[in-house]
Amino acid sequence: MEKYHSIFHDWTPEDVQYLSQFGLKAKVGYMWIYVEDENAYQTITEHYRSLNIDYLDFSGNGYYSYSKEEVLAAPYCYLASTSHACGYPKPENSYVAKTFYTSQMCQRCNVGRKQKRPFHISKLSKSGFWTFYGWETGTYFVSDEVYETVFEPYGIQRIPVVMTSGKVAEGVSQLLFPVAEESLDFYSYHYKVCPKCGVKRYLLDEVWKHPYFPLHRSPIPGAFVIKEVFGEGAIVDYPLLLSAEVVKKLLSMKLIDYGSLIPCTQDIEQYWGVKASYTIEDLCREENDFDE
Repeated sequence: MEKYHSIFHDWTPEDVQYLSQFGLKAKVGYMWIYVEDENAYQTITEHYRSLNIDYLDFSGNGYYSYSKEEVLAAPYCYLASTSHACGYPKPENSYVAKTFYTSQMCQRCNVGRKQKRPFHISKLSKSGFWTFYGWETGTYFVSDEVYETVFEPYGIQRIPVVMTSGKVAEGVSQLLFPVAEESLDFYSYHYKVCPKCGVKRYLLDEVWKHPYFPLHRSPIPGAFVIKEVFGEGAIVDYPLLLSAEVVKKLLSMKLIDYGSLIPCTQDIEQYWGVKASYTIEDLCREENDFDE
């Protein structure tokens, strides 16, 4: 496991030369640089602060990345991003009401909706396992071959996908993962509470800012989603956990990559520290502003 920082800026030739002393290969113009050495990171940020130069540093206390060995050794991994994406749900301005039951849905944050009809899409990905580019990134589609090889042995359900023409798509379906009944304690994560419905949603980038991801004592075999909600604005996301066997199969088929996986552990305090009596939840009560 390694910790790194990411900095975005419109680098000048002078910047490129300055950063090279730290072994960083920046180029002139807008680009991200990734700094793994903590001392180098502190020196660089202090340098640009002293010059009153604006730059973007979204990493805060740092992000974490994992070796292939750490990923493969984990009993489950959180699929934090996907290697393959395609299109958006259709029709883009009204798909929510057409696809979901909305009577129990919060009109502010979208939590509480239940899918009632298949998604309508305008094109299919060539990948055997993919999701949308945006809006519904927690929705996964799968080819018949990948379903039969990877997901069917665990009894994971699927439903059809419909093209915008009204024709059922052939050879592809949407996966419906079971939902864990057991709760997880994200005591180190920042979150926001919807002022309308009161639901707590953990911030999506928190998963990269804390080492490893918690795992249930009795995880569902194969693949499943957790019951806790992540997201901001109108995004509703339930993290997907994949067992080691599923991870290895999808990796071998080049349908996911190592960089998209966060290893899970049942001993999260080993990495986050023992839960204190005064937690991040106490802090969040004071800063529960809600993004429009």
